[in-house]
Amino acid sequence: MKIIQITYEITLDIDTEFLYKKSNGEMDSLTQDEIEEIEEQNSFFTELMNRFESSVKKEKIIYTIGPKTIRCDRIFQKPEFNVKTRFEIIDNVDRISKTYVEKQNGEINIYEINLDRSNYAKAEFEYAIKEYENDTKVIQGYLCHKLIVDEIIKFKKDGRIENNRFECYVTNEINFPLDLLGLSKRVTEKCPLELKYFKLDRGSSTQLFKATSIENIVEEDYLKLPDRFKKEN
Repeated sequence: MKIIQITYEITLDIDTEFLYKKSNGEMDSLTQDEIEEIEEQNSFFTELMNRFESSVKKEKIIYTIGPKTIRCDRIFQKPEFNVKTRFEIIDNVDRISKTYVEKQNGEINIYEINLDRSNYAKAEFEYAIKEYENDTKVIQGYLCHKLIVDEIIKFKKDGRIENNRFECYVTNEINFPLDLLGLSKRVTEKCPLELKYFKLDRGSSTQLFKATSIENIVEEDYLKLPDRFKKEN
């Protein structure tokens, strides 16, 4: 059985100026004294955001991909407080994701979600896909071409609309669809080895996923649930 392991490095670039405007009203309409007062009040927030930004820049996420099962492991720059083990097992056929969290005291928590958001009644989804076959690059030995997905989410409860964009370089050679890196619905089977995600109406904050290694492995047991989690399930 062929098993592929992809390691992505995640870089988060936060548009703090946009966050300030959203949390305090449009600053363009304020006086200079009012702006200075707000900036002074937000000094702690600024420091917090800078720490947060630096802490996620070195985050990595590892996907181990089998024919029907995918395992996801996140590697944080700093260990999570009170967490010994955290990983996610995804059934890529039934579209069920289970996250297993083992705490330092031995307590185990299991969180299950259905990834098929097309069944969600809370919102409507629209997609526009553009492919650029001539815009190519080689990533970790795989020839990729550019693909852009625009996602519009219309929330039924409050009428709110989100406009998301996924700019990717994708390959057809790996069975790891784009929706597993943040897209709400499966609209393409192509695998992204580089992905930049941002909200078109939320400033210039971006999240970049970039494959830093791709390996073929044969340890099938790595995709199986450890016995201690089975007992708790």
